[in-house]
Amino acid sequence: MASALLQAQLDDLIAFALARQEGGILLTGDRDLRQTIESERRRIDGAPVEIHATFWLIELMLTDGAITDAEARTSVVRMKQCKRRLP
Repeated sequence: MASALLQAQLDDLIAFALARQEGGILLTGDRDLRQTIESERRRIDGAPVEIHATFWLIELMLTDGAITDAEARTSVVRMKQCKRRLP
């Protein structure tokens, strides 16, 4: 269990480093990671990283017409069924 947690944290940090290096967006459901990055934002050198959670992506897809309201609702239900932590 501990090694899985450490691997997840390492994966998140790698994703953050890549987003920072490439000037990309970090999409994460890890609230602790988002809060840490936000609190350290002033001290981080390099390109700022835009950080968002899953619902931001769903809202963006709805706004752009990529998915319907029904598809968005279905996505949220599926995330809940899979025991995903939702904001």
